[in-house]
Amino acid sequence: MYQNGSTKKLQRVNYMNKAFLFTFAILLFFISSCSKKSSTIGSNEGKANFELPESNFGYLTTRSKIKFETPNQSLSGTGSIRIKQDSVIWMSITAALGIEAGRVLVTQNEVAIMDRINRTYSVFDYPSLTRRFNFYVDYNILQEIFLGNMPFPLQEKDKINRKGNVWEVKQQFANLLVENFMHAGIMKLENLEIVQKPINNSLKMSFDGYENVNGMPIPFKSAVSLNYDTSGKKQQTTIQIEHSRVDISAEALTFPFSIPDRYTRI
Repeated sequence: MYQNGSTKKLQRVNYMNKAFLFTFAILLFFISSCSKKSSTIGSNEGKANFELPESNFGYLTTRSKIKFETPNQSLSGTGSIRIKQDSVIWMSITAALGIEAGRVLVTQNEVAIMDRINRTYSVFDYPSLTRRFNFYVDYNILQEIFLGNMPFPLQEKDKINRKGNVWEVKQQFANLLVENFMHAGIMKLENLEIVQKPINNSLKMSFDGYENVNGMPIPFKSAVSLNYDTSGKKQQTTIQIEHSRVDISAEALTFPFSIPDRYTRI
């Protein structure tokens, strides 16, 4: 059956929306731990202090380009992200034809995902996410990664060493092996690698293009590579995010997330 250009674009939007929701779920699986509290810990090199800066801001907004690559297709779109520190993360994804594909709302209590193409939505509280993925899920982890900070809490057993201008922090949480590579000058992530044993699912993230926004280094470019097992077959999904603009201010933002009655919960 003949399909015109608009129909094909809508199918691409639908596929991108599903890919986004699937990828977000996998990210929640990996980015799971206790909230980050410590800021100083003894290093393996001469017990020198390893200090992490505090990230303080009121509200943060971005305009971003987002590209997804899955085993089946490569898709791109634009996104808008808003954050109220320690409170709310809001995201809107727009794909082909200027159609909003979906929204995500992350609060201290729950994660809500709205699929505007298929008219469905999902809401998870953190206890249910913890049961679903068998790891503790925490709002602060998502916020820290967005800012280029170490997502996992420092512990005395961590192995910390400096090589040139890079701090290497090796951690282990249950069956997760974590390697953080921090730029020594700004104490922000350059690379993050997480491996789930024994099945060797992995998440790799890179952070680049740091710019000073109101006195705080923000990564304007980040890339995610997810390698995971699906029905006995290894799959890879990659995400690239590039901000064209990042603003920090004390002025309050809105986080619109109203689910229509006609939407179906899944």
